[in-house]
Amino acid sequence: SKSCYRKIDWILKTSLQGLKTESGQYITARNTKKMLLNCNAVIALTKIFSCCVSLENEKANENTRMLASKVNEALQALCKNSSAMQEALYAHLHLILNFNKDLRNPNSGFSTLTEIFKDNLQLCEQVRSEIGRDIIKAVLARKGTPNFNGKLLNPLMALIICNNNPVRRNQQIVMNALWEDNNRELLLLFNKKG
Repeated sequence: SKSCYRKIDWILKTSLQGLKTESGQYITARNTKKMLLNCNAVIALTKIFSCCVSLENEKANENTRMLASKVNEALQALCKNSSAMQEALYAHLHLILNFNKDLRNPNSGFSTLTEIFKDNLQLCEQVRSEIGRDIIKAVLARKGTPNFNGKLLNPLMALIICNNNPVRRNQQIVMNALWEDNNRELLLLFNKKG
């Protein structure tokens, strides 16, 4: 609905710009994110990912996907410079991974995955090997679609490079996943001339 869309847009804007109260007091973006975290905004926002394919009407599903795309934008903004928000979203990673596997959904979930791991070494060091595999499978599932491009690999980059330093453990996880028979074609994906 338009009301939901406006609320999600408000979360997106306040996460990036902060909030000015009715009394004129300015609350920084950082403190706004803390307030949203305390009121369980992550749980409320990620619920959209579990209802994208459950509606009977395809038009309703399309509207839900559009709303989910906006939710992804808000989640990305919430993650920027907020390790607490990244950790809160990590707990709901399976919802975002499942969202990415459905080809009818936009690619925005891949950017959300990138922001969850971006420059958060503590979080990157907790990654299980199946997460690398799941991201690779979601990327490969989009092969042959109009949105299939190199940006889909950004979540893997966020896992293996943190604050411009390699995360050796995750490099091994990603390489092992890429070397699996079903995933090898991704190694040559963007190596074409021209």
